[in-house]
Amino acid sequence: SSGGGGSSALRSTAPHIFSFDAVRTWYNYPVVLNDGGQLYAGGVTANGSVQVHKTNAIDASSFTLAATLEVDDHNEATLLKLPNGKLACFYSKHSTDALIRYRVSSNALPDVSAFAAEKTFTDSQVSYTLPFLLSDGNVRVFYRRGLGGPQRERRMAKTPVADLQAGTETWTQSTIFETTGERPYMVATQNGTDRIDFVMTNGHPNEVAT
Repeated sequence: SSGGGGSSALRSTAPHIFSFDAVRTWYNYPVVLNDGGQLYAGGVTANGSVQVHKTNAIDASSFTLAATLEVDDHNEATLLKLPNGKLACFYSKHSTDALIRYRVSSNALPDVSAFAAEKTFTDSQVSYTLPFLLSDGNVRVFYRRGLGGPQRERRMAKTPVADLQAGTETWTQSTIFETTGERPYMVATQNGTDRIDFVMTNGHPNEVAT
């Protein structure tokens, strides 16, 4: 809005839609990346395909990372820009198998027209991916693992970013959070250098007073 002397004007524009078939949930992060005037976003289609979408507010395109993976809004890809300019996308099913999946773009952004073949690392039943890159040069992917029920823990897998960029990565895993008696829901953010902050509930809102 703008104006003065007791008058004002309100300007609005129609929304810019760059995918008509995409849903997401809150518990994967980051799902959206703004880089060099391009906006990238992960999403799941109505038939369960995991996609990454790109728009510059003029045109838009999409790339399918995993066709018909699972019809579930918990499975959208999270996005991590690597130092070499390529885009790493991480995703999983919603606690129905033991695979964390990921693909790395064949070329640097803004080109998301081709990706290397899908790779995986395994745990037990997994869901939600949260990848981070701090100044120590390690890519960390946090996720929830567990065999169902209330006892579900947060784990981390880590690999040097140089190895991920070279395609020679080996993931090492460690337990970060243990939950006792409830299943929490978590979001996280980072400062880009040496700190990751986590906020979580003390359980599912259908089960406890969060």
